[in-house]
Amino acid sequence: MSSLRERYAKAGEGSLQRQKEMDAKLESLVPKNSNNRPGYITIEEGKNYIRIYPAHVGSDCVWGMKAVHWIPGVVEDKTTGVQKEGRVPVFNARVHGGFDKDPVEHYVYIAELIVRQKFNGYQMNAEEKQAHGTLDRMINNLLWPIKNFKDGLGMQSSWVAYADKYADLPRNGKKVDKVFGRLEVFPKVRDEFNKQAAAIEDCDSPAAIDPFSDLDGGWLVNLQKTVQQTVDKSGKSKKETTYTVAHVIVVPLSEEDLEAYDKVDPLDKLFVNSYKRSDFEKAIEGLKIVEKKYKYGVLKSPEFIQYVDEMNSLFPQDGEQVEGNSTDDANDGDEFDAMNREELIEFCKDNKVSILITRNTPEEELREAARQHVQPIGGDLPWDKDDEPQSPQAQQRDLSKFKPQAKR
Repeated sequence: MSSLRERYAKAGEGSLQRQKEMDAKLESLVPKNSNNRPGYITIEEGKNYIRIYPAHVGSDCVWGMKAVHWIPGVVEDKTTGVQKEGRVPVFNARVHGGFDKDPVEHYVYIAELIVRQKFNGYQMNAEEKQAHGTLDRMINNLLWPIKNFKDGLGMQSSWVAYADKYADLPRNGKKVDKVFGRLEVFPKVRDEFNKQAAAIEDCDSPAAIDPFSDLDGGWLVNLQKTVQQTVDKSGKSKKETTYTVAHVIVVPLSEEDLEAYDKVDPLDKLFVNSYKRSDFEKAIEGLKIVEKKYKYGVLKSPEFIQYVDEMNSLFPQDGEQVEGNSTDDANDGDEFDAMNREELIEFCKDNKVSILITRNTPEEELREAARQHVQPIGGDLPWDKDDEPQSPQAQQRDLSKFKPQAKR
């Protein structure tokens, strides 16, 4: 029976070419523009000595792609422990689940369709022209809260590898403290690793070995983080962070290193086909907060409701039981009081009721939506159909519901 080192050594043959193919596959998904899961390594300002681990046996992932959207959610203050509203990451469904659409991306897509359709042919008044200049810019300002890079809903990608971080250079047999964990870097930093690899190894050779993750010949690198104060065009001071990568010395992995490493989850388990129902529902809950604040009308649009229904049907139910309220008091209410949760969901779907249905949708919300569908009390968009504005002036009054933010 082969040793663990022999198995990893055999898996590493031609690993650089396979890693390039895996990278290309993962990058094609990104638009252009427990003890088994150790924590993330902290990259501090100055020198960071990093030794990358190879792909697990049976895997081609030395680096795994991580793609997230930052959405509204509940976060805990690390100092006080108090929970408050903040921004939380959620996986992208296309990258991490292989789905055709991601809920956050689809929300932004439909929001833009609604806004642009609403203002198709709209004539701006003098005040609007003064504030925005053009109709297209006014529309972009309305969409700015969800489309800007800094705090919008756009996808942000990074690369993750398993690595050791050394406290100092382990030269001449010197014993140096090190920490094992997950190294997460921006795409530009990953590019720096690729440039260094090209300088060391013939990356186009089918037999090329990754110079950073090879068991015996892997280089320890200095990942240098530099933070500088700069001044932008407006004269405002800001911090600018840059990273450089330089290979320093070869540091072989020990048998003890491999034994510990073999117990952690492979990167493809963490990031490939790892999108779960809980990720989807986390995204929907965050989008509800966005919708409440900006009122784009996406969550009531038939297209988005149909999309959520389709996604719900693709996830396993995790063995959960559908709970329904007692029907003992049904005679005291209407037909919907007599329905349990399962029956209400069936009614809403069969009758195309305008409500977003997830596993966490409260039963009373389902019941009230069904009632309003039979006896409607309002319209189905931020601009109610019954009082659809007929003039530019009337349309402008309804714009106040958007509360647009000026571009920064």
